[in-house]
Amino acid sequence: MFRFLFCSSIDDNVEKFRRTPIAMLLDVRRSEEYAVVRIPGSVNLPLEKIKEIDRLSVDRNEPLFIYSADGTRSGQAAAALRAMGYVNAENIGALRDYTGPLEGGRGRAR
Repeated sequence: MFRFLFCSSIDDNVEKFRRTPIAMLLDVRRSEEYAVVRIPGSVNLPLEKIKEIDRLSVDRNEPLFIYSADGTRSGQAAAALRAMGYVNAENIGALRDYTGPLEGGRGRAR
């Protein structure tokens, strides 16, 4: 009921991803957005292609740390993936709130 009181930041969750031996950092923004800027180590699978996750050879028990531009698409993706049997799919939030290093061509996404 009060889960929002215990939510960690995207920065904390990216650090958690980096400490998790077998995990995937999944960016569900459009490919064009991903090409401009992204969190290093992330893999792009746009929300509209989420059912194609099998092409990434992901185990259904593997932790999936999912982000999008503002957290909306990542929430939808996490729900869809859990419905598909990916039990550790977690929406970690919005790229716009991330303060860590980024890679890509044109600076920060806002």
